[in-house]
Amino acid sequence: MFLDGVAKDTGKLLLEPEEKDALLGILDPLKHALHADIAMISYLTKRHHHVVVGRGLDLPPEANGRADLTNSICQHCVAMDFPLVVDDALSHPLLQGNLMVEAAGIAAYLGAPIHFPGQGPIGTICTMQRRPRRWQPRDIEHVLRSAEAIDTLLLDWSASA
Repeated sequence: MFLDGVAKDTGKLLLEPEEKDALLGILDPLKHALHADIAMISYLTKRHHHVVVGRGLDLPPEANGRADLTNSICQHCVAMDFPLVVDDALSHPLLQGNLMVEAAGIAAYLGAPIHFPGQGPIGTICTMQRRPRRWQPRDIEHVLRSAEAIDTLLLDWSASA
C-alpha cells in the first residue's frame, strides 16, 4: 500500500491497482490538458526521487523508478513547498548542471508539491516539456488543482488505513 511506504519513509512504494488507477485518474487528464510531453507523480526521500506513476519519461530498467535526489528537479518544489514554474530549464539558476535537464532533455518544468497528512510536502505532481515553454496561468492553476486532488486522496487513504 502506498501509504505504508510514505509513513515509514522507506521509499518502497507498492501501489495497489486501485491506488495506481486513482493517481493516473488525476495525472492523465493533466498531461492531456497541458499537452505535456511528460507527466509524473513523485515521492522524495532523503536520498532518492521515486516515480510513483508517470507518463512519457523513459527511465532505464535498472533505475527501478528512482533517481538520486541531487538530479531531481522536483526536489526544489518540495524544498520550497511551493509550485515551481520553469519556462527554460537550461537558463534557470536552480537547474544549472542538473542531469535530468541534460540527460533526459527536459527544457520546461511545471510542478506543485503534494502533501501527506501531518508530514508536509512529500513529492510533486509535475509536467515537463522537451522544449522551452511559456507556462500560462491556466496551466499553473490546473497543476495546483491536481496537487490538491492528490492531497485529498492521500488524506482519504490515511483516514481509511
